[in-house]
Formats: sequence, structure tokens, C-alpha cells
Amino acid sequence: MSHPPAGPTAYGAVVLLEGASDVAAVRAAARVMGVDDAHVRYVDLRGITNIRAHLDRLTREDPDSEVLGMCDAQEAHFVVRALIANGGWARAADDLPASGFFVCQADLEEELIRALGVDRAVGVLREEGLLDKQPVPLTRTSVSRGSCLGVRGWG
Repeated sequence: MSHPPAGPTAYGAVVLLEGASDVAAVRAAARVMGVDDAHVRYVDLRGITNIRAHLDRLTREDPDSEVLGMCDAQEAHFVVRALIANGGWARAADDLPASGFFVCQADLEEELIRALGVDRAVGVLREEGLLDKQPVPLTRTSVSRGSCLGVRGWG
């Protein structure tokens, strides 16, 4: 898990993600896609309901970093409320992309499959040791249907 540091950082961006498995998946996807994330700090929120506390802390301790994030569509209201509490203007899930938050229509796992394709997504899951954490055994078919990667499936 990433913890915000005590003071300003050399990071250009902070990416807030719901859990440790989301951090691992996004980090792995960035690597697979050749994205240089040396100046990105990924933060495990330990649950989306903790986003306000993290935003409060980042506002105080690291005000110069760009704060970005991802959330599942059904949990976007937590992000909207946290942004409003921190002076943001977002009022609905549709406003979140302009505020730096990508809303995953089903869940982050589906977005990973869409971005990487089934074979690469399974490879990322395997590399990150996430295949063993699935509630049911994964097959190429189940991953392509997204039928095994539920909201709680990765962590």
C-alpha cells in the first residue's frame, strides 16, 4: 500500500485507486503499455469510502501534485462527494473525467480487459499473482466474458 508522504513530493501525479489489487493492475497495465510512470504515485485507498480522507491529506501535504483516480460507476458518488468537500465542482459521475477521475462503467477489471485484450490481461493477472486470489478458477473464456472478475474479485 502507498502512504502519502509527510511533505511535498517529486511526483507529478497521484493516482487514487480503490484497493491494492487495483494499484497492482494499473501499475502492470502501464508497464505493459509502455507508459513511463516514474513520477506517478499510486495510492491504495483501502476502499473507495476512504477517498475523502486521502483527498483531505493530499490537499494539505502535497497541494502541487495533480490528483487523478479511477472508480467503478456504482461508486462514483463517493468520489463526487469527496471532491465537493475539497472544493471541487463535480456534481455527478459525468463530471468526474474533467476532474481527473476515470469512471469504469462496469469495473476496473473490465477496463483492464478492454485496454489490454484477454491474453495480455490474463498475463498481467498472472504476473501480479492475482490469479490465485480469484473466487473461481479463471479461463480465457471466463476472462473474455468478464464473468469472473467482479468488483471484489481481485482483492
